[in-house]
Amino acid sequence: MSGLRERKKKASEEKITSSASEIFLKKGYHDTTMEEIAAKADMGVGTLYNYFKSKAEIFISIMVKESLINETDDEELDFTIEKDPATIIIDYMLRYTAYIESFDKKLWIELFAAILGNANQDNMVFAGLVNMDFLLIQKLEHLLNSLKEKGKLPQSFKSNEAAYTIYSIIITQIMMYIYVEGATFEVYKKNVGNQIHFLFEGKY
Repeated sequence: MSGLRERKKKASEEKITSSASEIFLKKGYHDTTMEEIAAKADMGVGTLYNYFKSKAEIFISIMVKESLINETDDEELDFTIEKDPATIIIDYMLRYTAYIESFDKKLWIELFAAILGNANQDNMVFAGLVNMDFLLIQKLEHLLNSLKEKGKLPQSFKSNEAAYTIYSIIITQIMMYIYVEGATFEVYKKNVGNQIHFLFEGKY
C-alpha cells in the first residue's frame, strides 16, 4: 500500500507542477494564484496545500524537475580526445541550465523577489534552492574527478575548488542574464564558455 500511496502522491505532484507551469508561462509568477493552480489540476485548494505550502515551493519543484531532465550522467558525456575538459564542462553546464530560458525574465525577477521577501516564512523554498546548489557543486566535482581519472586533467588539479569556481561563474552569469536589460541567453552561453575556458587555460 505504501508503494501505491507513493505513486499516487507523485502523480498528483506531477499534475500540480505541470498545471502550474502552464499558468506561470501564460500569466507570470506574480499574477498566478494557488486557486488557479488547484483548479487547473482538478483539485481543491486545501488538497493543493497538502502537497505544496506555497506558490514559490511549486516553482522550485518545477526548477528541480527541469534541471534533472536536462542533466546528463558523466558516463554519457563525450570524453573523446577531440573534446578538451573545458568544452566537456561547458556542454554539461549549458544542458543543466537550459531550463532557465524556458521562462520569461520577468517571471524569474518576480520569483526571486517573492522568495527574498518571505525568507522567514518560506524556509523550505530556500532549502530547495540551496540543495540544488550543493547538488550541482557535487556533480561538478565528480565530473572533474572523472576527467582526472581518464587522464584529461592532471592529478594535481583541484576539483573541489574548480567546482565552486564554475558554480560562481554560472550563478553570476544567470543573474546578469536575468537582471541586465537586453542581455540574451546567447550572450549568457557565450560568457559561460569564455570564462570556463579561461579557468582551464594552461591546466591540461
